[in-house]
Amino acid sequence: MFANDINEKSTPLEKAMAYWENGWSVIPVSRDTKQPLIGSWKAYQKQQPTEQQIENWFRQRRNVNPALICTDFCVVDADTQEAVDWCEKHIHTPVKVATRKGKHYYFRNTHNFRHYVSDKSKTTLEKRIDIVATYALAPYAVHETGFVYTPDVDPFFDFDDLSDLPILEKDIVEKIRGSSEDAVKAKPFDLKSNAEIFAPVVEGSRNMRLTQVAGSLIAKGHSPEEVLWILKQVNDTYVPPLDDEEIRTIIDSLFTIDNRKLTENLAPVWKKPQENFTQPDGILEPPGILSKVWEYAEQVARTPQPYLSVQIALALGSVLCSRLYKTDIDNFSSLFFLNVAKSGQGKENSKKVIEKILHEAGLEDMLAGSGYTSSGAVFSTLARKPSHIVIIDEFGKRMEQIVDNDEHVAQSAMRILMESWGRCDGVLRPDQYSEFNRSKEWGDEDRNIYYPGITLMGMTVPKNFYDAISNNQVQDGFLNRFIVAESTQARVPSKLKPSVDPHHTILSWAQDLRGYHQYPDWKSMNHNAQTRPPELTTLQFDAAALEHLEDFERTLVKKQSDIENTGLEVLYSRTREKAMRLALICTLAQDVERKIIDLPTVEWCCNYVNYYDTVLVEMCRERVASSRGEKSMMEVLSFIREQGEKGVSKRDLDRHSVFRSFPKRQLNEILERLQNSGDIQERKQRGRGRPKLSFIATERSYFDED
Repeated sequence: MFANDINEKSTPLEKAMAYWENGWSVIPVSRDTKQPLIGSWKAYQKQQPTEQQIENWFRQRRNVNPALICTDFCVVDADTQEAVDWCEKHIHTPVKVATRKGKHYYFRNTHNFRHYVSDKSKTTLEKRIDIVATYALAPYAVHETGFVYTPDVDPFFDFDDLSDLPILEKDIVEKIRGSSEDAVKAKPFDLKSNAEIFAPVVEGSRNMRLTQVAGSLIAKGHSPEEVLWILKQVNDTYVPPLDDEEIRTIIDSLFTIDNRKLTENLAPVWKKPQENFTQPDGILEPPGILSKVWEYAEQVARTPQPYLSVQIALALGSVLCSRLYKTDIDNFSSLFFLNVAKSGQGKENSKKVIEKILHEAGLEDMLAGSGYTSSGAVFSTLARKPSHIVIIDEFGKRMEQIVDNDEHVAQSAMRILMESWGRCDGVLRPDQYSEFNRSKEWGDEDRNIYYPGITLMGMTVPKNFYDAISNNQVQDGFLNRFIVAESTQARVPSKLKPSVDPHHTILSWAQDLRGYHQYPDWKSMNHNAQTRPPELTTLQFDAAALEHLEDFERTLVKKQSDIENTGLEVLYSRTREKAMRLALICTLAQDVERKIIDLPTVEWCCNYVNYYDTVLVEMCRERVASSRGEKSMMEVLSFIREQGEKGVSKRDLDRHSVFRSFPKRQLNEILERLQNSGDIQERKQRGRGRPKLSFIATERSYFDED
């Protein structure tokens, strides 16, 4: 069933398609981080992706590997040579794959074992074995080190279907997880001090007695492995003893009942908005030359951030097309982008890539400073550079300082930025000041900016961004001008990468867009054009594209009506406009001479903007506060959400550096309010010892009445 017509030299698309044709459910994962490059991969546990999805995910992609979704099978992953030696002695399967550190052993997962990861800090080398029930790198995948995952299938084994795999039995899983004696050694149970459990019973009462013992042990917080071992000790005293399978049945039934009690009326654990929405197909494949810009951004990134790299490519296209191109509905290319990621996880690559490409193309004059200090700074920059891109690091921190300190001068710069976004097809005029001391030679027209072309690329960490955003920024229309992409990738170590020049086709495309070769005095033309309208090239939407845009607007209006009571409906008010501006950029990315914007291009742009605007709405719904008191509550809720399913105890909250300064009464009130609103629940969390109470973030909509 492993494809025989591929090898390590096959392209990612060829490998993925071969496995797909053989019935496997395949998804793309990053070669560097092994993280999925799509939204929710769990949907493909029940059904295969389509052939078109495979094409979109893997076509012309280099830094990607196919991974196999664990449907009816699981993989025993031995992570050291000692673990491999142990597996070769204790488990047997004819289907294996050599990995960089050990081996994968394929089995049918008839018993529906869940994903298990061994504790590397407490486990011996021979027991560094995981049970993978999510997804595993496919054979012939290439590790970032160059190692090839090589299949090792018994030549006498007919592997035609997953049902041919041997079943992973429960006793093997117990050995892998270190259950029975191994588990109890870690936390011994004193049999002598619990002698009452060995009281003699008649033959017909053995099952009832063991059920009572097991129930008592579970109530005291003992794990299934501990209960199993203890019951076996008791059972050995019976004449005759019960079968081991009957003991396991007792434990399984009791833990099922107990867990049902623990989960009764419990809401689902909160998930990030990105996890609740299916990412549109091809989101990592911007049209035309923009894909090459994306590849270059990932190639030089010390920390891979594929979703942020798409934003980089689009921002570059935005500034290159500004002021010179428009659609027949007067859409221009100027857009504002915001890349949100954890500190030290690759946001700075935005600045590095855009500056490098513009410099190498001889268009460095389109680069502005790292922000604006006032409205006058915006006008003076436009006077020198009517088309430019401003790249602002720590964007959230700057916004937070403006809001907290009530900086009117900086706020005026924000206001002019907002105005410039909507004046791409007109004239941006400064405020009128006193004319008593003004020179007669200085006319009003000298201060007007025709067709201002500002592209803004901001970078921030999530906390600073959401702390700075209030209902005011939402309502005044500042936020809905941005395309906000937040990375949800786990923190990974950065890598040292050599300097690489952008591909010559990227530079040629940039120069062709700006007429670099057509006008010998290009820089002079760009400097002096702010006082008159530029010569524009107009692109037309075809009939199918226009129809799709009208349908898209009806969808957006429906979304606005659905969230009218939240005050966030304004975030959808510019979604279609952003998509149309993107369509202009993406059309020229396919051919600088192209004059028609077609349906496939518009569909990609609508899907892209709709996805990120929808995620932004949900994030604002969860994190934007309207007062300082609500902001404190949001901080607590956000922290609990970050803990996921494990939650956080009240004691750990009290000891955390962020909340240590909170008055105890205030923190208690916040926790009570969050419980009353259904945002969190206090639950018993089982561990090796006594169950402890932890706060878990939940999906509040679970409690909404139909």
